[in-house]
Amino acid sequence: MLKKIGKPMVLFLVILLFIGLFGLLFGSDNVTLGVSTVLAVLMYLSRDLTANPVKNTLKLILFNVIMGLVAYLSSLNLFLAIPINFISLFTIAAALSYTISSPISTPFCMQYIFLIAYPVSLEALPLRLAALITGAVIIMAVQWRVNRNRVGVQSSKIFQTIIKNLSLKIVGIKNGEDLKPSDDAIRAATNQLKRILYDARIDQYYFTRESEINLDLAIAFERINELLPQLAGVSDQDTLLDDLGLLMVQIGAYFEAKNKADLASEIGSVRFFEQYGDESTADLAVLRVISQLAFVKDGLDATSQSEHHHRRRSERSRHSGEVKRYQVKLSIDALSLSYAFRLAFAISICAFLVNYFELEHGSWLLFTISSLTYPFYEMSRQKTGSRIVGTIIGGAIVVLIFSILHLQNAGMLVLLVSLFLTIVFMNQYIYSMIFTTITAISSLVLIDNAANLSLDRIIYVIIGGILVMLLSKFVLPYTEKDAKKDLFNMYDEIIINFFKDIKNSANYTADFKLKIMNLMLTTSLIEDKLTAFDDPESGSDMEFFIGIRRGLIIHLDQAYWWLLKNKDSLDEFRAVFLFINNNQDIVLEATDDGMIAAIKSDYPRINRVVIGECLAIFRAMQQLKLFDTATLK
Repeated sequence: MLKKIGKPMVLFLVILLFIGLFGLLFGSDNVTLGVSTVLAVLMYLSRDLTANPVKNTLKLILFNVIMGLVAYLSSLNLFLAIPINFISLFTIAAALSYTISSPISTPFCMQYIFLIAYPVSLEALPLRLAALITGAVIIMAVQWRVNRNRVGVQSSKIFQTIIKNLSLKIVGIKNGEDLKPSDDAIRAATNQLKRILYDARIDQYYFTRESEINLDLAIAFERINELLPQLAGVSDQDTLLDDLGLLMVQIGAYFEAKNKADLASEIGSVRFFEQYGDESTADLAVLRVISQLAFVKDGLDATSQSEHHHRRRSERSRHSGEVKRYQVKLSIDALSLSYAFRLAFAISICAFLVNYFELEHGSWLLFTISSLTYPFYEMSRQKTGSRIVGTIIGGAIVVLIFSILHLQNAGMLVLLVSLFLTIVFMNQYIYSMIFTTITAISSLVLIDNAANLSLDRIIYVIIGGILVMLLSKFVLPYTEKDAKKDLFNMYDEIIINFFKDIKNSANYTADFKLKIMNLMLTTSLIEDKLTAFDDPESGSDMEFFIGIRRGLIIHLDQAYWWLLKNKDSLDEFRAVFLFINNNQDIVLEATDDGMIAAIKSDYPRINRVVIGECLAIFRAMQQLKLFDTATLK
């Protein structure tokens, strides 16, 4: 129990101390900016901004200063504020919300609402700008303290988890046990690492050498995980699995060690390759696993050469614009514009009404709209119901404490306890709304009637909830169904371009490798979003459709890596694909071993594993109706 409340208690005390110091330094008019800074710090902890610390600090400072100046201009004229607030909120929401990575617009939208809800005079503006600059610096200072070695620290832990579960899966295959728990754990760990590597890119495109190696290792382990079940039934299965399990133990010890330089040579990869990797006699499944273990060996050798990888950025790539187009396309074309328009429209109009009619506590309406406006209609509907219920319960508790029990003298204690419980239950929305309501009303109960405050709060939440629901339903509506369609289209577009690029030997450069790495990470984020939409109880085939694309993108990646090392075999590779396409009926019905043997006899320079990848690519492209013979002519 103590462990459960220990972290929230520490976080609670730190937040109280920070907001208190912020208010002491910048005055009561800017205390709310301390709150928005805390929100931004907490939300940004899941992202790594330390790749370009100076550049990102300057960008945040400039962003905050412009926001403060624009909010001040909006306070000068009631009617001019409408277009100013609309343009400002629309820009913030559209620029900082995406569908394939975590949106980061929330704290900045909330900060802008703080600025327009609590305006300052021209004389107080410099202090407000100083508060905004300080907030930006604090965000980056916490980033530097927490995330500056995030890739190194987190990747080591994640690889240990992956190796542990690969070992369990190997034992499970040998004993005929359920493999799903290990499979799910490995997939979750690799996806977590890919998200970390995605956020750690320099200029949202380039990789450090450390990140590059870690991504190669993650993909290799992911592929091994998918190939392991194919080892069931191969010749001498038990001995093979025992030796593979021993190899995994050695790799796991490597990741656990602090000094890795002396351990890479002790991993028995070469012996394993020599024993089981005969191209002419080994089972295809074994050769496929060995090909991935070779990637792992290369990655471990590269890591052990230097335990401290300096950040390295390649020359600016001609592909960076294309990859960034994938990064923002869905947001700009559909989701972000819809979300940004609804949020900006609702806040700008309601802010005008609150100021025009001088509505007491009208800021509650603005905060409600900001909190309930989500990109998807379904999420807004769910959160609106929970917020209304939580506000009613919280309001009832306030009335009980202050109007029925007359515990006005306990107002500060109630405020502190409710604020602490808000932090404890921050991941349980309805409970956090109950305690947020109690916190908000308790802070004002000494100067107003508890029942009146509770009623105001409930009315504002209901009005804000209804307005958000109407806008989400009828104004540029965007649903989860729309998102699924757009995400699948984006995924398929990436696959097609990936496939087209492989045909050209001129592509096999470090520049092209950057593009491939970015696209591999982008597809992983798309898969995460699609999986989040899926309801396991609805009988959806989401996992099946994702699985086809995930397998296809990995097969394409494997073909690319082979061609990278065998550029002079491109013509044979293309000939193999044309042969496969010209014999579609046979390919779709024949077994891999028989088809590979027939192709191998005509194209001996292409190894069996790569031919297998070509067959898998062709079948998946046909299944998804993406195959175009012109791409290999």
